[in-house]
Amino acid sequence: MEPRRDVAQNRTREAVVNAGLRSSLALLLCACACSHEGRPSPGPPPAPATASAPATAPAPASAPAAVPPPAGAIWRWAPSLDLYPFVPVEVAADGARFVLWRDVTGADRAGPARLRRERADGTVVWSITLPPAVGVAPSGDAHLAGGALAVGGGRVYVAQYHRIATGCALSALATDDGHALWAVSLEGAGPIGHSKYSNRVQLAAEGGDPVARGWESAARYVERRDGATGRPRTHEKLGSARFVPDVNVAIYAEVARMLRRQPSYEVAVADFVTRHVLDARFPGDEARIALARDAAARLGGLPVYGTAYRMQLTVAGEGRKVTLRARRQ
Repeated sequence: MEPRRDVAQNRTREAVVNAGLRSSLALLLCACACSHEGRPSPGPPPAPATASAPATAPAPASAPAAVPPPAGAIWRWAPSLDLYPFVPVEVAADGARFVLWRDVTGADRAGPARLRRERADGTVVWSITLPPAVGVAPSGDAHLAGGALAVGGGRVYVAQYHRIATGCALSALATDDGHALWAVSLEGAGPIGHSKYSNRVQLAAEGGDPVARGWESAARYVERRDGATGRPRTHEKLGSARFVPDVNVAIYAEVARMLRRQPSYEVAVADFVTRHVLDARFPGDEARIALARDAAARLGGLPVYGTAYRMQLTVAGEGRKVTLRARRQ
């Protein structure tokens, strides 16, 4: 009789264990089904639930409403010849011209950033010296000072940044008289520790708000601020990508520096390409001839910084002997 009793007890235990397993499995399947609720399916969307969702708390009245970035248009980068502060940044708007500049003196030292408004005939309406940029490493080296400008909604927006350090400062001024409205430090790519680094910023006024697009070594970003207050609206951080500057920036720097010292200058394009390690980008004679012609077209007439001269550029020679000839004008 004892063995039969043991068998019965064992069967009872197995039944209890199996019931527990079935209960646990049912709970697990239920949890999985609940976790998949709300995920999009390839079929038509389910009918809305009859129960009303809890209302979300309203945003404070002082907080600007979030402006969603347009689909597919978050990141864009306009090809441009970025020569600031050696060449001023100019934006035409509202029948006027706004100019951001810094005086570049000997040894390529840059003075404080300045902003002015001009009429169409060149008459200066107002001119101010901007305060130090918020949250940006100061630099008196003209090669390291970056700046961008945008106008919209009765305000002129100024971005200032360091070309080899993270961060960007953004400020707003009234277009009518230039008085300061607000100044902030952008969230940008975030606080980053770095050594060798690259930083570029483009600025636009969209719907009256300033939109900064930054391209740093660590990340790219699109940041929109409220035009009236400077408070954050949207911020989108994107992956990093290698920034390749326009080769004409290096050509301008060399030619302008030489024209400050002497009335004319001639540079062999093949030699320039080799010195700046650009052989892979401009292989062969045809590519170098095209480079010289592009430089002559885009740089001709630009000011020779720190002087009253402008540069005149022509292309001479053929093949590997093609040269770029520069002269004061």
